[in-house]
Amino acid sequence: MNYKNLAAILAENLGMLKNDVERIISTAPYRYKVYQIPKRKKGEYRIIAQPAFEVKLIQRWLVSNLLAGLPIHESAAAYIKGAGIKDNALKHSKNKYIMKMDFSNFFPSIGADDIYNHLEEYMSSSFTVSDYRKLCRLLVRRNKESDRLELSIGAPSSPFISNSIMYDFDIIISDYCKKHKVIYTRYADDLTFSTRQNDLLKKVEKHVHEIVGSKKYPFLKINQNKTVHTSTNRRRIVTGLFLTPEGNVSIGRDRKRAISAKIHRYTCGLLDESETKKLKGLLAFALDAESEFISKMELKYGKEIINSLIKRL
Repeated sequence: MNYKNLAAILAENLGMLKNDVERIISTAPYRYKVYQIPKRKKGEYRIIAQPAFEVKLIQRWLVSNLLAGLPIHESAAAYIKGAGIKDNALKHSKNKYIMKMDFSNFFPSIGADDIYNHLEEYMSSSFTVSDYRKLCRLLVRRNKESDRLELSIGAPSSPFISNSIMYDFDIIISDYCKKHKVIYTRYADDLTFSTRQNDLLKKVEKHVHEIVGSKKYPFLKINQNKTVHTSTNRRRIVTGLFLTPEGNVSIGRDRKRAISAKIHRYTCGLLDESETKKLKGLLAFALDAESEFISKMELKYGKEIINSLIKRL
């Protein structure tokens, strides 16, 4: 495939006119619907920016085709087909000591220039500088407040791009951890480290801060308030799942009680459509993370009730 003319490639593969593609490229960062959803902490909100249909269509094609060869490190655990939060948590379940770190404002911290540098380094093509810039414009939105071009939560291409752009960081951190017999995984902006050796993770934390501060791109910051050190003497939670002393994962007692109570209300006809939808989501989550709990709910409420709430593959 000849990569010299990005607009021509997109027009040919998506059945669009080249002039229309050029127009979409030039205006893509502005074609986003922005809204807020509340975070767990009262008074805080997450900004969601969803691209218009035609931009979303192009982004999906780019990820599946033109950008598919970009590297993603094996330590990346999010947005990977066939993997999930359970797989991520299980990698740490046998270790006594755990440290969790978190990036602040992860997706929006990755800008168009960061993407350009990454594509130039890892994308084997005959793109012109102009087409590289156009490609970047298709992957970012313009933040009206800062006038910055950045990745958005809500674009279908953002998860893949963020995973790949962290490739160099993941290599450095993973190599360091392997030398010190530490398990490292990254689930989007959540970094998890585990080991059987006491006090080692303090050194790892210092090293992570040094690497984050020295990276040329992207410019990220560790949210120090969310750095957590824990061990088997306390609760160990990784990507929302509890690690049991036996080395398994669990959705947790409180969540189980809440689900069971909601099922009871459902059998009594006391859940409205919105609450029933939430219950279905919780059961799907439980089925993936701890299927034994679903079996217990079947014994308690009957298979017909549970099957009416959950879809099995």
